Amino acid sequence: MKRLLIIGAGGFGREVLAWARACPEHEVDWEVGGFIDANPNALDGFNVSVPIVGSDIDYQPLPSDVFVCAIGNPADRRKSVERLLAKDACFVNVIHPTAVLGERVKLGIGVVVCPYCVCTSDIEIGDHTALNLHCSVGHDARIGSYCQLSSYSDVTGHVQLADEVFMGSHASILPSVSVGDRAVVGAGSVVISKVKPGTTVMGVPAKPL
Repeated sequence: MKRLLIIGAGGFGREVLAWARACPEHEVDWEVGGFIDANPNALDGFNVSVPIVGSDIDYQPLPSDVFVCAIGNPADRRKSVERLLAKDACFVNVIHPTAVLGERVKLGIGVVVCPYCVCTSDIEIGDHTALNLHCSVGHDARIGSYCQLSSYSDVTGHVQLADEVFMGSHASILPSVSVGDRAVVGAGSVVISKVKPGTTVMGVPAKPL
């Protein structure tokens, strides 16, 4: 059996610990063995049953290890993942059993799909992207790698999200709109037109800050 290590021992990491333990793969393909985090005290004050085993810089993956990244900031997630990929780390997906994945939904590697998400049909989701609680992704949408969709994000039909996009809670993107690399969509915003790379937008309708 493999040992799953969760990169990031913050709040999202502790949530992913719970979701991983609820997965059908838990205790069949792998069991959660701990966290990777540069802060050895990140779990202080929390009754967490697994330890921090090292940082992404100093930890050397073992043949029995598999990984998933639970760092909420897309740029930081990419850095940590790439450090471990350079050491031949193997990543797996964590898909909560309450998530609904429709037909022809293609997932990359290292993807996290949290409880009650719905991905309808003919969707592509890139590597190391995370969908938090109750996200919805509509038909023919394309989501890049290293994206973070916060709880209740709504990605509608034919939307294109590039890499490292961050969507705040309850943000919505209207059909066929594209969002560029490293863009940030503020919580509660409604995006009705194209968002340029590296831009932060907020409001209803969403406008650049």
